[in-house]
Amino acid sequence: MKPRIHILTVLILAAALALAATPATADQSKPCPWKISSVGIGKWANGNHKSGIWLKGSFPINIPGVTERPDWSINGSNVGKSQIHFNQRWIPNASSRLMDGAQNTVTVTFQKPPYNGASNSCTVTIDWDDVPRGGYKYYRCQ
Repeated sequence: MKPRIHILTVLILAAALALAATPATADQSKPCPWKISSVGIGKWANGNHKSGIWLKGSFPINIPGVTERPDWSINGSNVGKSQIHFNQRWIPNASSRLMDGAQNTVTVTFQKPPYNGASNSCTVTIDWDDVPRGGYKYYRCQ
């Protein structure tokens, strides 16, 4: 009887240790807290393209446990971090990565816990000819 209890105890301890050693995947399954709704581009009065892009959406900055500024990419190419621009996000030197007349995917990705691996994407087809000189045009996510 005692050997069975010892074997059972050892098996329970081994199972508990195995579960404790397994990395938690709960962080990777959290949805991205930032949501992109549209992408904006602009031109100067002389018709030259502005180098930055503007993003509208939901970008809460007071998220408990989050200390990072997530990474942004356009068509799979990293364009760095964004800055707050009124109630939007602004990414400097990013408009050159947009392809005129083609589908473009803008993605925000968190790299650190508690949202590590969470991302949100927006696909837009831009047309620089639609942007007025000295103005802006926003394209809603498809």
